[in-house]
Amino acid sequence: MLSQAPNVKLFNATACEDLIVREDPVSGRYVGGAVTNWTLVSLNHDTQMCMDPNVIESKVLVSSTGHDGPMGASGGSTVSSFV
Repeated sequence: MLSQAPNVKLFNATACEDLIVREDPVSGRYVGGAVTNWTLVSLNHDTQMCMDPNVIESKVLVSSTGHDGPMGASGGSTVSSFV
């Protein structure tokens, strides 16, 4: 089962706030990870004290919400800006 592989990490109730973009001299820019925060923290920025986001560096990122979400919209615009 894929979710039991040692190099696979699953995050629940997590919102992606930004993408980490890296520069490679040969292939150009690429997505090298994501900046995430807990969903409740992201939804309540005005009512809760600020919490530091989590930085996840990865070769592969998969958004599997099962529906269109903000990650798809913001990630698509970020990727298209450097392609």
